[in-house]
Amino acid sequence: MVEIDGAKTPELLPEYLVWTQGLSGLSIIKRDNITPALEELQLSSRDADLAFAEARRQDDRDRQCGDRTRRVMEAMRNAEPAKIEVALRPAILACRWEVLDARDRLLDAMSPEGRATLTAWVLDGRRGIKAYVPKGDLEFFKQPK
Repeated sequence: MVEIDGAKTPELLPEYLVWTQGLSGLSIIKRDNITPALEELQLSSRDADLAFAEARRQDDRDRQCGDRTRRVMEAMRNAEPAKIEVALRPAILACRWEVLDARDRLLDAMSPEGRATLTAWVLDGRRGIKAYVPKGDLEFFKQPK
């Protein structure tokens, strides 16, 4: 196993993972009305509305991705684990691309100040991410970016 610790080497964490965590974090902040975190973001109301709406959509994406991968696994329940893993990869990559596309749409819709603030907040969150990846899966883990 390879440990990727965002506190030590944040640049090794793929963008899809960082933004998935960031958008999921925003969803939790809004859902649970975590006032200090809401205030820390310092986004305009418009930019905050955009960010929190995308965070809600991230929850939906997570559910849909889970459903897609579950269907693949169920369809292949009697197959060898290595074959299941290969069959899952396209669905997993599609989910990762969906997060990156959502990030791009969100940032394009935000004000320049909001874009900078949110990006800095999300990237700062890398410090709290640790990933453990089997050595043989490291290249796939890094995809798409």
